[in-house]
Amino acid sequence: MNPIIFNALAILFGLSGSLIMFLNGHVTKPHPWGIMAPSDWKEISAQIDKDNMRIMKMQRLGMSFLFISFSLQGVALCIP
Repeated sequence: MNPIIFNALAILFGLSGSLIMFLNGHVTKPHPWGIMAPSDWKEISAQIDKDNMRIMKMQRLGMSFLFISFSLQGVALCIP
């Protein structure tokens, strides 16, 4: 195969991974209460946990896209 194809795929994966990491680059949300929790703390905690899991899943997806991009660049480098 042609190394240009691998480089093009690497660029696409790199751009999409960078975009995903940029859009989900914020840190996870902390739980807002200290000593005194509100009465509906279980619902609030479940919503915060759901948001944090989504953020972590998207960051993991972005990092895997960047890993694939770097791997494709290495493969394109080895192909004569």
